Amino acid sequence: MASAVKLLGSLRNKFPEATFAIRGGGHSPNVGAANVANGVTIDMRRMKSIVVNDEGAVAGVGAGAIWSDVYAELLTKTLSVVGGRVAGVGVGGFVTGGKDFFSYLVNLC
Repeated sequence: MASAVKLLGSLRNKFPEATFAIRGGGHSPNVGAANVANGVTIDMRRMKSIVVNDEGAVAGVGAGAIWSDVYAELLTKTLSVVGGRVAGVGVGGFVTGGKDFFSYLVNLC
């Protein structure tokens, strides 16, 4: 993922019209949200692992996870987290503020 973002971000210097989007768990019905026409979309929906550390204090959540999966996994360990209220909301976009964060990420490249 990091390599792809760096490569695609570096292309923007040479080809400003080169566009890309990163799709996490996704939930927005808006045209262009977490998608791009005539560019590259990196789809992370398969990166949805949820791992809780041995102490039960920290959970690692994949960028493609959705909140209903996170809540279901944490419930098996009698844990919870503050997050999205709608089952199909993607964790990655929710916690990073969506598009603004990914624009920031591109500028780091």
